[in-house]
Amino acid sequence: MKTLWRISHVSFAVRAGKAKPALIKKRDGKRAIEYLYGLNPISSALAGQKRQMYQLTLDENKENEAHHRRHELAIKAQELNLPVVYATQKKIEKLVRGQPHQGAVLECGPIKVNTIKSVDEIYERSGKIKGNTWVFLDQITDPHNYGALARSAFFYNVDGVFTTMTGSCPINSTVSKVSTGAIELIDVYYLHNIERLMQKMAVRGWKILATEAEETKAKKLIPLDEYIVNPDENVVVIFGSEGRGISSYLKRSATHRLSIRSGYLSEEFVYPVSLVDSLNVSVSAGIILNHFKKRIKKS
Repeated sequence: MKTLWRISHVSFAVRAGKAKPALIKKRDGKRAIEYLYGLNPISSALAGQKRQMYQLTLDENKENEAHHRRHELAIKAQELNLPVVYATQKKIEKLVRGQPHQGAVLECGPIKVNTIKSVDEIYERSGKIKGNTWVFLDQITDPHNYGALARSAFFYNVDGVFTTMTGSCPINSTVSKVSTGAIELIDVYYLHNIERLMQKMAVRGWKILATEAEETKAKKLIPLDEYIVNPDENVVVIFGSEGRGISSYLKRSATHRLSIRSGYLSEEFVYPVSLVDSLNVSVSAGIILNHFKKRIKKS
């Protein structure tokens, strides 16, 4: 099974000029490992157990304020038979290249991403045949956006996240840190033959919602505040990259297209107001998922 990894010192996002190099190296010359850093991401990784874990390194200083939480991590690691070692802050900073580690680093493998091949399998994964709410992240290359999107999806208790096998940033330590560990707990899947599966979902009554900028002239464009939420319908909301937006094949699969209204009237939307014509994708996701909040809780 393929994963969202590049076994390299430079990730996709770095080549695109988006972030610092991912903290990846080879283990025993065979397996790719990463240094996950920060108390929340590591605590979530230990709870979610979606990664192969090799060693937990903790700050040996027992005087600072985070010592109690690090001790809790050590107890959890020992329950999982995960080796725990203690090191100086200088050594830890070298491991994570100066990232905000809070005195905790987990040496681990990539998150395992499974592939869904049918609509029925989606129902099996969520445990229900109605009231599903899923998020599709289409070629999100910025790990900070990816992490923020995962955080919003987890906060609003969506049933899971679909993502693209290629063209997206790897689910690395930056994504985990930005998501405050949510990516370690929420279910993430690839879709087999995405366009065909989306078409089958639409035939079976799913609402495939593509998010668009307000000025888009596409058919079926609905302002979010006019979209009526049905607690029993199955929904997948697609979020695209900030550069290209949603891929054309996903737009073709969409049953509806949503937009978020600007706070300006149409006659006011001129230069320089028009220079800011849309929201960051992670901000949009928070607003849209909040709109579906009541149906998600009821399901």
